[in-house]
Amino acid sequence: MLNIEVIKATLLFEGLSDDALAFFDSRVIIKNYEAGAVITTEGSLGDSMFIVKSGLVDVILNRDSKDMVSIAELSPGDFAGELSLIDSQPRSASLVARQTTQILTISRTALLDLHKHDFDAFMKVIVNITRRIGNRLRETDKILASIAR
Repeated sequence: MLNIEVIKATLLFEGLSDDALAFFDSRVIIKNYEAGAVITTEGSLGDSMFIVKSGLVDVILNRDSKDMVSIAELSPGDFAGELSLIDSQPRSASLVARQTTQILTISRTALLDLHKHDFDAFMKVIVNITRRIGNRLRETDKILASIAR
């Protein structure tokens, strides 16, 4: 599968023109990871998001402690780290390749360059990120409500 097809299939880029998708495709960084390799570390400063092109990735909290917990598994087409495209806060989880994995990395710089290149596309990405954050917050609220009962 071509990188642009992976980007196009990613929810954060829903509604973008072919030109805007090609813009990201020309700026994507492709990295390969072997099983057990750390893609990014909880607490590190983030400036990019990750899209799984192939392989499997574990999303892990507290990776360096006995309280380590895997909170999600990412498969091809899934993504993580999108919040770091808009803020400068430390990452909330680690990503670890479960098997040989290929990752597409999109930097905050690419998103900011899109702002100059195609403001409408930039706003669509920001709206899509906001929707994703809202959905995660609603899911978290449901979990917290069930724990509180």
